[in-house]
Amino acid sequence: MTSAIHEERRQDFEKKLPCLFDIAHENAMEMMKIQEDRDFLVCQRQEGRPGAMAGVDRQLACVEEKIRIRADAVEKQKQKAVSEIQEAS
Repeated sequence: MTSAIHEERRQDFEKKLPCLFDIAHENAMEMMKIQEDRDFLVCQRQEGRPGAMAGVDRQLACVEEKIRIRADAVEKQKQKAVSEIQEAS
């Protein structure tokens, strides 16, 4: 059985837990020059953390583009082969 004080401390800890990993500098808002970065930090500090990083993963985009180009080349080869077979018939 837990005491009332223990239970109260546990609840206080659970309330503070989401802020545990706020690793921004104490003066981060004053140090940041870009308004978009400030807005992002404000969103990250809100309950539920609605802020999210967005952008393109350039390396992944490059890999996906190469895959698409290869798939297009294979499809063209198939179409060429089919048309050659039809012409030979």
